[in-house]
Amino acid sequence: MTPNLFIIGAQKAGTTYLLRHLRQHPEIYLYPEELHFFREPYYDPTLVDAFESLLVPRRGERVVGMKCPGYLHYPGVTARLAEHYPAARIIVSLRDPIDRFISAYYHYVRHGRIPVADINEGLAAILDGSYDVRYPYAGQILAFGRYAERLEALFRAYDRPNVLCLISEAVAEDPDGSVQGCCEFLGVGPRFSAAVSRLRSNTAVYSLPRLRICQALGFHESYEYWLHAHEPLSRIRWRLAHTYLRALRGIDRLVLARILPNPPENPVLAPALEKCLATYYRPDAERTGELLASDLSQWRVFKVC
Repeated sequence: MTPNLFIIGAQKAGTTYLLRHLRQHPEIYLYPEELHFFREPYYDPTLVDAFESLLVPRRGERVVGMKCPGYLHYPGVTARLAEHYPAARIIVSLRDPIDRFISAYYHYVRHGRIPVADINEGLAAILDGSYDVRYPYAGQILAFGRYAERLEALFRAYDRPNVLCLISEAVAEDPDGSVQGCCEFLGVGPRFSAAVSRLRSNTAVYSLPRLRICQALGFHESYEYWLHAHEPLSRIRWRLAHTYLRALRGIDRLVLARILPNPPENPVLAPALEKCLATYYRPDAERTGELLASDLSQWRVFKVC
């Protein structure tokens, strides 16, 4: 069956939360892991059949697809999706860019893409470009919170009725209603026995000692191997990498999280740096609100003076 649903972003904005909920619906099949096929350097139009072979309904589901939050952020991806799947439905979840930045920062630290450092120290290095040469992924942490240009590309590729844009904060306030809204958008039964209250989104790791151990255990190498092995014709290679990465995540969740739990308080940005982020993101957030015809004034980016 041709895929007809893509959950494409934004990164660290609750897409895994949506995936775990929608996968429980009897009419929806979503691949359990991210597939990076349509972004560079993995895209190869001659291998689309191999990509589709991964997305096979198990019980005759009518909606079949996958989620990959990076798809919103990488240029050209939404146009490629529209070329191959012009009738697909697209779900996007957006989050206040400052809160998203904090979550993404620790995600990148955990996977060794930037060094372990207090967020204020790391943010200063990202803003002044100190990380750019040695840590080429660092710029993504900042850039992936700019949504407007990517939404404009998405709306050029797909008609508005084919796109559902959610606000992560609203999903957190009303998870049941948000899931039902997704079901209505997808044309499937709105009522099903989803264990919404028992499902959680990915939990960020803020403990710096724990993050140092994660890096020492090889999270970076295993994550990169998994990412680059994640091609439709590399099933055995990908499964080996995925199994190893899951084992490391299990050690982190079951052992390290108990020995080195997160601090009782969430990370706090220095006022001057928080203001820099707000100044950087606010024009884009205003344009995002215009594109969505939505009031985003509850976002932190509009409250920092």
